[in-house]
Amino acid sequence: MITCGVDIGSRTIKVVIFDGQNIIDSATTLSGAAPRDNAERLYLEMLAANHCTQSDIAMTVATGYGRNYFELADKVSSEIICHTAGVAFLCPQVRTIIDIGGQDSKVVQVSAEGKVADFVMNDRCAAGTGKFIEMVAHTLNMSLEETGTAALSCDEICEVSSMCAVFAESEVIGLLHKGVPPEVILRGVFRSVAKRVVSLGRKLGFAEPIVFTGGVAQNPGVLEAIRVQVGDPSVEIPSNPQLTGSLGAAIIGQQIATKKNCSREYAMTDSTSTSIDYIITFNSSHQALKAESKLKKAALIPKLITSPRAISSQCGFCIALENCGWPDMASQLEQLNVEYTQFYTRQLIDGVKHYEKQD
Repeated sequence: MITCGVDIGSRTIKVVIFDGQNIIDSATTLSGAAPRDNAERLYLEMLAANHCTQSDIAMTVATGYGRNYFELADKVSSEIICHTAGVAFLCPQVRTIIDIGGQDSKVVQVSAEGKVADFVMNDRCAAGTGKFIEMVAHTLNMSLEETGTAALSCDEICEVSSMCAVFAESEVIGLLHKGVPPEVILRGVFRSVAKRVVSLGRKLGFAEPIVFTGGVAQNPGVLEAIRVQVGDPSVEIPSNPQLTGSLGAAIIGQQIATKKNCSREYAMTDSTSTSIDYIITFNSSHQALKAESKLKKAALIPKLITSPRAISSQCGFCIALENCGWPDMASQLEQLNVEYTQFYTRQLIDGVKHYEKQD
């Protein structure tokens, strides 16, 4: 059975074709100004290059920031869950994931079963992300590929103290005017990036083994800085750390297709799968608020509502996830470590809301 994972990030798009045991093929391209069109083009080119049609793919799962706009996907899944699934497949003993992408950074605590135990995420500030390093490389008139080698070519380091990417860029320009060599500045920048993500992850702790992923993990200068800040020289990176999200999406596709004995025909005729509402109930308001926080971190939009009369909720509150594309809600909630009592599907039929309890 062949599945496909598509990870549409802020800077790059990654596609993986997976047969349940091995990656058959993979490719990346820049997101650019038209990420949806670029994702569709890369996806179709990948299928053609492997002599496949869409009907040959049992399930296509999209993840990343642009997942909800990729119309060729059968299902969508949270990037936290997909990254964890991909890393756990490549590094089964992983207990902590540090991921730095183009637009955000995150630290994920992984259970012994290879699922999300907890996570923290920074998507509010560019400092500590790939975008910041890209800005600095541009200021130094260097390619991204050159920055890592340059930083490792010297032992000296300078302090880059600004907590904002805009101010940090000004600080870099000031250091250049003072005659500080670019490679020394880069070591300071990489240390600053590493400090920010490690500080973020201190809330969870860094259980070993630790795996570093994301496009930024390809930079040897940042890898060295991460190892120093964590205090663990054994922090490892997968063979292609940029593909863990798309690989995880393809693995989720395998799980969905296997569980539901799902063929491509089923997925295409399941017209309600991407527009269904879920209603989740809880034992207490405290439990509901904790769940709301975790779902927000997973880039969803949970709505805390009073319980409809058709649903029994002990605390009187529920969470509604409207137009949610998650395929297997019970599994997704379990992987995010969300405690709940029961969940229901809600559909509008002939103007009447119908609720169905899910086992």
